[in-house]
Amino acid sequence: MTWYLLLGTQLLAELISKCCLLSAICIRKRESKTMKKILISLVKFYRKHISPNTRPSCRFIPTCSQYSLEALEKYGALKGSWMAVKRILRCHPFYKGPMFDPVDKN
Repeated sequence: MTWYLLLGTQLLAELISKCCLLSAICIRKRESKTMKKILISLVKFYRKHISPNTRPSCRFIPTCSQYSLEALEKYGALKGSWMAVKRILRCHPFYKGPMFDPVDKN
């Protein structure tokens, strides 16, 4: 192979990888919106059907489920669900932090 064929192949590979990256970003945005809707639906299902049948146990204001909804709506599926998981892991009797913990603060 000559050097210009090798260079052309390398440039073509870089161009294809950049196009794939751009299309993956577009697909991720669409998938993220769909995932966000699914996660919000799951939290709403929990609040409507499961939470009323259990005793109140959340120590925070707003509650962990309300916090999860707000985080998902404001930050999307990835960051919102990560914030919700961190909040739920903090929700135990030995937590020494403040009880008022809004989404905007984090």
